[in-house]
Formats: sequence, C-alpha cells, structure tokens
Amino acid sequence: MAEVNTAGRWAMAGRALLFLLLSAVMLAAAAPLMMRYAGMRGVIAVGAVTSSGTYLLTMLFVKWERVTLREVGARLQAGSARRLATGFGIGLGLVVVQEIIVAAVCGERWELAGMAAWRSTGVALVMYLLLACREELAFHGYVLQRLRKYFGMWSALITVAVMFAGEHRLGGYSWANAMLGAFVGAMLFGMAAVASRGLAVPIGIHMAYNFGHWLIGGKGTGGVWQPVNAGNSARVELAAYVVVFAAAMAVIGWRRKTELSETR
Repeated sequence: MAEVNTAGRWAMAGRALLFLLLSAVMLAAAAPLMMRYAGMRGVIAVGAVTSSGTYLLTMLFVKWERVTLREVGARLQAGSARRLATGFGIGLGLVVVQEIIVAAVCGERWELAGMAAWRSTGVALVMYLLLACREELAFHGYVLQRLRKYFGMWSALITVAVMFAGEHRLGGYSWANAMLGAFVGAMLFGMAAVASRGLAVPIGIHMAYNFGHWLIGGKGTGGVWQPVNAGNSARVELAAYVVVFAAAMAVIGWRRKTELSETR
C-alpha cells in the first residue's frame, strides 16, 4: 500500500480524535440514565443508547471518508454470530485460566450464592454485551482501523490502548488498573479486531471476560459464586490478568501473522 503523505496522516488523526471526543460526550450525556433506572438496568439503558449512538457515529464517519462499514469491521454479516460465540468462548477461557492462577497462589475458592444471583445472570449478560459493543465500536472499529491504515498497526494499537486506558482512568479506575488492566485489555481486543477483520470476536471476548468475572463475584456486587479466603489477592489477580492476556496476544500473533502484518 502506498505511503500516505504527512498532511493526510494528521488529518486522519484529527478525525479519529474527533470521533473519540464525540463518543465520550455521548457517554457523558447518557450517564443520567443511571439515576433513572436502578442497578444493572440503568447500565443497560446507558449501554443501549451509547452503543446505538456510536454505531450511527461510525456510519457518519465512514460516509465522510467514503469508505465502508466492512473496512472498519462494523458491518453485520452472516458469520458475525459465530464469531461472537467464538470470542465469547475465548473470553470465558481467559477468566478460567486467570482464576486458576489466583487460586493456586492465594488459596482463593468460591461458593455458590443465593437464587437471586442466578436470576440476574440474563440481565448481566445483556449488560456486558451492550457495554462491550459500545467500547469496541468506539475504539476498535473506525478509529483503530483507520489509524492502522495511516500510521501502521502497532502505532494504532498502542495509541488506541492509551486512549482506552485514559477513558477508564477518567471513569474512576486507579492508575494501576487503567494502565495494566484497561491498556492490556485494549491491546488484546485490538489485536483480535485486526486478526479477525471485524468486531464480533473482540466484542465476544470483551463481554465474556467481564461477564465471567461478574459470575465469580469479581465486580464488587452480584455474581453466582462469591470468593472465599480472597485475602489480599488483588495484586495477584492483576498480575494473573496481565500474564493471561499477554499469552492470548502471543497466540493471536502466532496464529494470525498475515493479518497482523503492517499495512500502510
């Protein structure tokens, strides 16, 4: 692919920044829905509004640039459901391996919660699907794929991961959880988006990891299982997360060398 001139690169960077700013404004504007609807239903309302709005924003920006939804990975197609399911399986697998490490190091175990938690699983699943849709559309669709074309894959992946971590830091994450948690997660989701040439796989991984973590009481509230003898496992949990996600990135890089080659 021919090199893009400097002016074209920075024009693209400006459009990507504008897209991220508009998606952030949309998220802030939808936040009052959290007050209107209690608990997870409030998060679902925010997720539904922002994921739909971010998809419409994607449509506007691809029309502006005269590219297609398929080029930015945002087109629904016949294999999307299968790819989503594949990503979901990968995401749950990441949770299982991470918690095996935590249990081995810290002696943590889990006990079943009451029936009320089981009744919440469907709502939680929808919630994490919508949140994953919003974040993947905002960061790893139009923005990642267009920056990749103009700046190369690794520059685009790292830039988007920094932005993703920054949004989570502004949303209340600690620096450690933003830079070691959100940043590392964004790198994996971005690599999955590039390797699979779409957003279905990273959405599946993203939603399944968060849903799986919720299932085992890792989100502070709710969960079908609750941790026992957790002790001071937070640091081990974060370290295991980094190790597991780094291993997943290595596997994607090994299996999908062609798709992950520099293309600009």
